[in-house]
Amino acid sequence: AGGGLVFWHPKGALMRHQIEDYWKQMHFADGYELVYTPHVAKLDMWKTSGHFDFYAENMFDQMAIEDETYQLRPMNCPFHV
Repeated sequence: AGGGLVFWHPKGALMRHQIEDYWKQMHFADGYELVYTPHVAKLDMWKTSGHFDFYAENMFDQMAIEDETYQLRPMNCPFHV
């Protein structure tokens, strides 16, 4: 798959599930809400947010799809504040 990409086998996947459940319970108890966001966005968004100018040298190359340029998230940025 690639560097840093983890394959979760059954025992590890169960451990991950338990940790994630605990994490969610603690966050819910403190009033947080879950948000799921895409891993890819149009390059213009990253330029507008300033992420591209600051992180460009450490980001993957852009992808051209149907006359639009897309960019992988540079980190675990959830696309919201």
